[in-house]
Amino acid sequence: MRAVIERAPLLAALSRLMGVVERKHSIPTLSNVLVSVSAGSVRIRGTDLEMEAIEVVAASVDEPGDVLVSADKLHDIVRNADAGAQITISTKRDDPRLRIQSGRSNFNVPTMDAADFPEFKADGLSAPWSISAKTLADMLSRVAFARGDQSTINAMCGTYLVSAEAELHAVACHKAGLAVRREALPSGAVIAAVLLPKLTTHLVRWLAETQGEVTVSSSASLIRFLAGDSTLTSKVFDGGYVSYGRVMMEEHKVSAITDQDALSAALKRVMIMGESKTGSVRLAVSEGEIALTAKNNAAGDGADEIACEFDGPATNFLMNADMMQAALASLRGDAVSLGFDPVFSSDDVRSGQVVMRAPSDPAMVINLMTMRA
Repeated sequence: MRAVIERAPLLAALSRLMGVVERKHSIPTLSNVLVSVSAGSVRIRGTDLEMEAIEVVAASVDEPGDVLVSADKLHDIVRNADAGAQITISTKRDDPRLRIQSGRSNFNVPTMDAADFPEFKADGLSAPWSISAKTLADMLSRVAFARGDQSTINAMCGTYLVSAEAELHAVACHKAGLAVRREALPSGAVIAAVLLPKLTTHLVRWLAETQGEVTVSSSASLIRFLAGDSTLTSKVFDGGYVSYGRVMMEEHKVSAITDQDALSAALKRVMIMGESKTGSVRLAVSEGEIALTAKNNAAGDGADEIACEFDGPATNFLMNADMMQAALASLRGDAVSLGFDPVFSSDDVRSGQVVMRAPSDPAMVINLMTMRA
């Protein structure tokens, strides 16, 4: 086997694969990538058994062949090669190692039997549909803060990608809140898949670097994304997702509108004195202002006020400050609207939902649960 490849596209391909391949794995072959050289190209495949990434890079090929080599070593060698270099990879029949040459640098890397690399079967996928890569990355990244952690029910730490009537929704939900990012439904899109956390993290990074559109196809157990010469296939969570449409609150009786940056800065200031264990902040909303307070029985308390537009009964409620900051960071606009039901009273803090939106960003809606006093 022998092929010559340009460093830049090879490095980009290997960098994407490193988001899937585990550097250390209990199954040694899974720390490797399968390099397949054929006419005019090099195909590189990596998997962790839940996800599979395939990259195809143009190459000048003298002799085809397959080799299974350490993903970590191959990536580091290519990454440290000179910019603009040509990378030559080759094997000899009497030497099981992969020889990698770049300029005056020479490496001989141990290999494993290519026949031992596991197949990743992806049968029964739906008809493909397309969406802007940047749009899908934006949808998934902006709801990520509302996912549950690993201690929650499996599906609740995933991201739900679902076609809902005339819209495509990216949804994340757990006991403290719900976030939905919506787009017009792409032509032919039919999907209901809960994406694994690792898939979502890798996918957002990959899509953010991808130009043009990404093609999506799925089944009850798998989802595949294809962009250019890159393919990403992954398992999805089994079973369904919470009926978020039944609990999502969009309409509200009253709302306070304030500057998004001012609210974020005020939260940061008052939480200097907040209780780290509960992370709670009290918001008292009245005509013309929002007063924020945080208390810590051991350290004292902090307070701040910001201006707002509000025409309703004076209200106060407790919120999780970290969730509120994360929600603010996911909104795109100068102003933020806090909507709530006036069953809250100024003297009695009750459990309920606060709807957070940016008036200039109608595609995103966030529901945060209030905390009990």
